[in-house]
Amino acid sequence: MVNKHIILSFAAFLAGTAALAQEETQVIERDVDVVNTWLPTLRNPHKLQVEPVMDDTMSYSPSFKYNVLGRVEHVRTTPDSIKAASMNFPKEESLYNALVKVGAGNSDAVGELWYNIPQNEDYHLALNLGHHSAYGKVKMENGDKISAPNHNTWANVNFARFLEKLRFEGQLNFKNKIYNYYGSHITGVTPLHYLAYDNSVISDPSFVSEITNDDKQRNTEVDATLSLANPNTGRREKVTFNAVTHYGFFANKTGVHQNDINVGGYLRFPIKENYLFDVNVNVNNFSVSVPDDASGIYKFDERKHTDVPVNPHFGVDFDAIKLKLGINMILEFGGEKDNIYMQPDIRADFNIADGLVRLNLGIVGDYKANSYRDLVNECPYLAPDVTNFIWSSLYGTFGAKTEIKTTQQPFKFDAGLRVAFSRSVEMHLGMEYGTFDDELFFVNNAYKGVDSFQDTIVAVQSNRFGIITDNGKHFKGKGELQIEPNSKFRMLLKAAYNNWKVDYLEEAWNKPTYEMGLDLFVKPISPLTIKFNANLIGDRYALNQVDNNKKIKLDPIFDVNLGAVYALTDRFNIFLDANNIAARDEQLWLGYSSRRVGVIAGITYKF
Repeated sequence: MVNKHIILSFAAFLAGTAALAQEETQVIERDVDVVNTWLPTLRNPHKLQVEPVMDDTMSYSPSFKYNVLGRVEHVRTTPDSIKAASMNFPKEESLYNALVKVGAGNSDAVGELWYNIPQNEDYHLALNLGHHSAYGKVKMENGDKISAPNHNTWANVNFARFLEKLRFEGQLNFKNKIYNYYGSHITGVTPLHYLAYDNSVISDPSFVSEITNDDKQRNTEVDATLSLANPNTGRREKVTFNAVTHYGFFANKTGVHQNDINVGGYLRFPIKENYLFDVNVNVNNFSVSVPDDASGIYKFDERKHTDVPVNPHFGVDFDAIKLKLGINMILEFGGEKDNIYMQPDIRADFNIADGLVRLNLGIVGDYKANSYRDLVNECPYLAPDVTNFIWSSLYGTFGAKTEIKTTQQPFKFDAGLRVAFSRSVEMHLGMEYGTFDDELFFVNNAYKGVDSFQDTIVAVQSNRFGIITDNGKHFKGKGELQIEPNSKFRMLLKAAYNNWKVDYLEEAWNKPTYEMGLDLFVKPISPLTIKFNANLIGDRYALNQVDNNKKIKLDPIFDVNLGAVYALTDRFNIFLDANNIAARDEQLWLGYSSRRVGVIAGITYKF
């Protein structure tokens, strides 16, 4: 805590006068408690797996005064997936409780409703409804234009009830996504009944043709979460807890369903001043039910999985240093066999210069159960029968069929440095290096087929993706620089470099080597807000199994977005957003090109 005399001296130096140093200054001291140890990460790293969608770039939330409610979050240290690009800018402030937003463009249409009851001493309530449709055609590598519609509908409700010593919170989220498997694949070929790297003959061709040629998919997700916690104040002297229960549901048009049930909690209590003990205990269960396939062509397998992470920690908490010594113990049930994973969880946080320089070091591990729902969200063009059936590279180039396994990082070292040059300039640097087991990589499925004109067997590259696993090592260096001198200007630069070493595969398929991004938020005049966002995703490698397992280098992705909002009145705004204004034909996945320039304009009204 900076004392009164240092603040007065610093103020005198800035002003350059002895008189200012003599003015009476009052310093109000308050403890601010942060539940999670700070880890330097890229703020919402901008990555691409599908074309930018307008519900990412046009999200809008009226702000209101509220207490910061700390929430314990699990830090995922497994290798990053390629995420959809988004324009990450501050939410526009509003004095009104509700907002309606509608817009349309060259191939898009969007509508959205926000409603907030501002938080008071007793409760707060927020509601968000919206829909976005993207139409238009995409130009493929062979010059053909193909329809690639994408429809997103969402609804979110958040409620919190504040009691004297407790906080009760509930969330209900709904999301429905309809899209096409529009990726390029060989036409005029009827698929036979075995994979190019499998050769296991199957019977009825009609079912394989129906699923392979169906270009539309629908993913529906519902999540309900309830939590009960006491305020996280005075954490060195007070017992704190947070109990959470969650139910999730996922279903797609193919007929695969997943149910998730998660129950757990966090408990932290002081042993004595500056010495703490905390423990996280969770029970996570998901079950995947699948459609009946009498023909036997597709291997739809049901899957049930339960894991119980138990994470006890002993902590030392001083102003200058914070230490946490613990283990991650995970009990896993429902796979080929039951497993117990033991991983270190050791962290140190050094406050080198109070409020200016912090150093963070850690030796940790991590664990990811790899549910069907998570995999589809990472790669929406996943083959619908990837439920309990993937390939393990441990048995050769394509190896043997195996269950979806748990990905874990038995060991990872990470380090981070945070430097605040001033109140308006801050820099984060970080690195991590560790090992991983059974990491999943996406590759295009391939089939043997019959050319109906020449009556010959040919290889067919599918527009659906399968999964192959491997072990290895991963290094990541990352950094970001944020400059925010005032409320009218904000700039965020971010970059990350990845180095993958896999044991058996030729490359870490579809993982980017580097990522760079720039966010700008400017208000040149009071009514006008300008938003600019640019993302560069480096080289990625894909596998072409039909061409003698040829390695294909995908060009870097360069995505540029520009948006503007002009306030005609306090209640009435007009907006304009343009995506991919560089008009580049990006290869998001092998065989999947992106749309070109997308422009949408509309109005917002607050009431």
